[in-house]
Amino acid sequence: MKKFFIALVMLVMTAGAAHAQWYVGGGIGFGTSNSKNNNGQVVNKRTQFTFTPRVGYIINDNWLAGVKLGLTTGTYGSWGAQKGTSFMIAPYARYNFARLGRFAFAAEASIEFSTFGTSEAPKQSGFGFGLGIEPVVAFDINEHWGLETTIDLFRFGYQYTGTDTEGVKTSSNAFNIGVDGDNIFNLGGLTFSVIYKF
Repeated sequence: MKKFFIALVMLVMTAGAAHAQWYVGGGIGFGTSNSKNNNGQVVNKRTQFTFTPRVGYIINDNWLAGVKLGLTTGTYGSWGAQKGTSFMIAPYARYNFARLGRFAFAAEASIEFSTFGTSEAPKQSGFGFGLGIEPVVAFDINEHWGLETTIDLFRFGYQYTGTDTEGVKTSSNAFNIGVDGDNIFNLGGLTFSVIYKF
């Protein structure tokens, strides 16, 4: 029985390795927004730049696994006076549940670890931990190149954030599940990436 189990494991690993393929990709993003008071004066301005590289492994036609990184830097606050940076790393697994021609529709589950900090007073620093599931649409341009979009329309997740603001420590927990129709019209809820398969 033990020999049979070892042979079965080796067979599955060999079959998976014959089809397996590495891929790299990523995206960049830019966003800006501002809020005004009754007098038309800007009270909060936000500008940010995001870089999100990823590397992954195509196990078979339906399963992918990998890790994605995120680096965001920007300004916010009154007239954009506060500068901040955040870094994120998230291992993920993806299941393609449907295919239509060159399109693949998938669900991606990830475990996200993040850290952030600001450089101007009042200085803040902190970390976050989250679990999430979100839909993905992928399009194969050819054998090597592809496009992907992550749609933050439906999201299930848990997020813990710990913050240190000049010695005052706070923490927050957030759980969300459901559909956010506002993100249909918000480019922050729609992420595009380019993928290259080896």
